[in-house]
Amino acid sequence: GGISNIAAGNWSFAAGNRAVANHSGSMVLAANSSSSNTDTVQSGGAEQLVLRADGGMYITNSGGLAPYNTSRLINTSSGAYLSTGGSWTNSSDKNLKENFIPIDGSDILQKISQLSIKQWNYKSEGQDVTHIGAVAQDFYKSFGLGDSDKGIATVDADGVAIAAIQALNDTNQKQGNEIEKLKNEIEKLKELINKLAQEEK
Repeated sequence: GGISNIAAGNWSFAAGNRAVANHSGSMVLAANSSSSNTDTVQSGGAEQLVLRADGGMYITNSGGLAPYNTSRLINTSSGAYLSTGGSWTNSSDKNLKENFIPIDGSDILQKISQLSIKQWNYKSEGQDVTHIGAVAQDFYKSFGLGDSDKGIATVDADGVAIAAIQALNDTNQKQGNEIEKLKNEIEKLKELINKLAQEEK
């Protein structure tokens, strides 16, 4: 399938342009039009799937014309994408959303304060690769977001964090106003005390 491909490993597969599957059970697909003999993409180990897409990869679950955007390494029909710089962007277009409900930031902040945040590791990664965060069961119990209690969508974690920041900002502004009010009252008391002291003289 294509040109200048090599499937050298047992049960390997190579397709496209200058795809090289050197290892057992490896598959390499190369979507590019390079004419250089040295511009190959190669498997790095056994049972590995390697995809090269110089024009970006598009993933969809429906028919139609694929959008072409070379600044996106992975593009999806849902609107989410991975940029060539390595930044994942969630789909968040207002036109894709409905049933907007205002939230109580102070309530969110209270729930966060009760949420268990710990350091942990995934069993599949080993103890040397650690992370910090909540477990999905606790997050779902506190906020009821997402479609199950087995995962936390980054868009939900971000939304909760932003709501909490807004609530903290409101609290800080109210406290700042109260402090300013107290300062003004203290200044007035000082002026009154100085005035009374002058009168006594």
